[in-house]
Amino acid sequence: MQARAVLAWAQQDYHVSRQFPCLAAILAARIEDPRIRHPLVANLWEEHGEGDYDLSHVNLFSKLLASIAICADEIPPPLPTTLNFIEGQMRLAENDTLAGLGAFCYGNEFLSLQEFRPIEEACARAFPDANLSYFRANREADGRHSHEAEMAILALCQDEAGVQSVWRGAEWSLRARSEFYDGIVQQLSWVG
Repeated sequence: MQARAVLAWAQQDYHVSRQFPCLAAILAARIEDPRIRHPLVANLWEEHGEGDYDLSHVNLFSKLLASIAICADEIPPPLPTTLNFIEGQMRLAENDTLAGLGAFCYGNEFLSLQEFRPIEEACARAFPDANLSYFRANREADGRHSHEAEMAILALCQDEAGVQSVWRGAEWSLRARSEFYDGIVQQLSWVG
């Protein structure tokens, strides 16, 4: 069962990993002050392997997939809950920069600090030869990325309305991430 759960997660989180840099790009494009924008641009650059595609996070994820016998070209389309998580965050970022930053910071970067460790451990148990470099890359960067995104939030929040926007974005993203996992669990129960 653990191997099936890891495979189901990987097939859906691949879609999230592919689209995550787009969220950072939308947010960077919406922040006018270059000093505040800079950490998001740096984050985007790191997501893309700092110019080395082999080190890009989506390519590291593809290596993880290949090491657990999943071909990235054959991944099924995203579940509705996965699509909602991805597209909803993009809409938040496009419509309200602070809500988008709340989703980006707390529903992604900060969350992954806790979220990925048990998944990595399950993956290592179920697939001892798995390439876990994707998890290591995120572990090394996400603490800093969370802090930098939070600094951008603090620089941009001018009033209680701004704080409420950040809160709304974080809350929405965390709820959608929970639904993302619910979708995976439902898929597992349909299969088996």
